[in-house]
Amino acid sequence: MNKTNPARRLLDIMRHMKKKPNPSTAGRQVIASYFSINQGENEEVYSKFSKFYTLISESERKIKSIEDPYRDKVLLCFIPIKNHLKSLHIDSPWQTQLNGISESDLGLLEIGADLLDTYFQETEIQETKLKALVEEVNSLDSEIIDSDVDPKVKGIITDLTEGIRRSISDYKLSGVEGLKKILAESFGRLSLDHEIVKTESEKPSVMKFWDILSKINTMISSADTTYKISTKTLELLSGQ
Repeated sequence: MNKTNPARRLLDIMRHMKKKPNPSTAGRQVIASYFSINQGENEEVYSKFSKFYTLISESERKIKSIEDPYRDKVLLCFIPIKNHLKSLHIDSPWQTQLNGISESDLGLLEIGADLLDTYFQETEIQETKLKALVEEVNSLDSEIIDSDVDPKVKGIITDLTEGIRRSISDYKLSGVEGLKKILAESFGRLSLDHEIVKTESEKPSVMKFWDILSKINTMISSADTTYKISTKTLELLSGQ
């Protein structure tokens, strides 16, 4: 399975941007094609655009944190990347700015990605598994809305399923960390209302939600060898 880390995800996006052949291609088209979203969905496009900048900062920060003789050389690639991308506009052609980022710059970024591989043991989650999970989440939404689950629990779960959808949509940007965050958010939210959630835990749609959380946990475990979950969290995951 392929390894991944913030710098490698940034490199993949940058190479996709650079290979766009038409100089007049606007930024929103580049974003929409890479993330397989509708370029007319402004909220989604702007969200990805913003998180792309966050990924640049995260990649630089992660590389700064490691001890390696090549680290300072690798960090030089972020100077042209940040300088040329800071003036991007989502509805303007990006070709001019992207031309200022050379293959040598991307080569340094790739070295940085290779260096991070030794510190962050993360492998890519297969796209088919992520798509299957989204389909389950979408199916659960309609099912739980029409169910007899307590309205408060129903609201909690639909809020969390939206967060799960977002973390999967952002996987190419945030990787397994995005899934960890929504799993932690889910555990925290369910713990706050544990008593009322527990009374509803045997209902079919709630049990399906436990199953979705369990699958996310399994995905994280397979992608991140350092990931361990506590016994208390496992109990919550099983609806106890």
